Amino acid sequence: MKIRNKILIYFSTTIIVLLGLSLGAIFIIFSEYREEEFQQKQNTKILQTLSQLTQFEDYSKELAGIMDELTIHDFYDEKMLIFDTQKDLIFSSIDDLSISNYGIILNELSPANRWIETKVGNYDIVGVYIEHDTIGYYAISKAFDESGYSKIYFLGNILIGIFILISLIVIIISLYLCKKNCQTYY
Repeated sequence: MKIRNKILIYFSTTIIVLLGLSLGAIFIIFSEYREEEFQQKQNTKILQTLSQLTQFEDYSKELAGIMDELTIHDFYDEKMLIFDTQKDLIFSSIDDLSISNYGIILNELSPANRWIETKVGNYDIVGVYIEHDTIGYYAISKAFDESGYSKIYFLGNILIGIFILISLIVIIISLYLCKKNCQTYY
């Protein structure tokens, strides 16, 4: 193999590998950002629900139904559980999604361990200990981030397209430069 062909292969391979690593890093960072942002949205929703529950304790049973109706379209697949200081259930959203490991999460939560995040499949689960008006509450939320996963899928397709396009451009330019240099020598 001639030296110019080796240079062409090494140059093209190096650029394509660096491009792949860069685009892969972008995808991973964005995926982590999606997860963190969605968990913060879950936390905000827990805080809002808890605030409404404590504000209207006398109407808690009616309020549970009203709050579910008001927030039913916030997340598509979502379940929220709120417990009092003794870890007795005081609110459960009205939907079919279950949180099978809520007991484990609830036992791990404490005033010292205020935040737990985990995943089950594509579902994000957040457990929090919150003090509201000097009373401690525990809350667990499990939800599927359909919008976030849709954006990740779209970003992945765009990055693959960019990778293929830039790889082709690098190969074409390398071949052109090699051909031009070959003509100069002969």
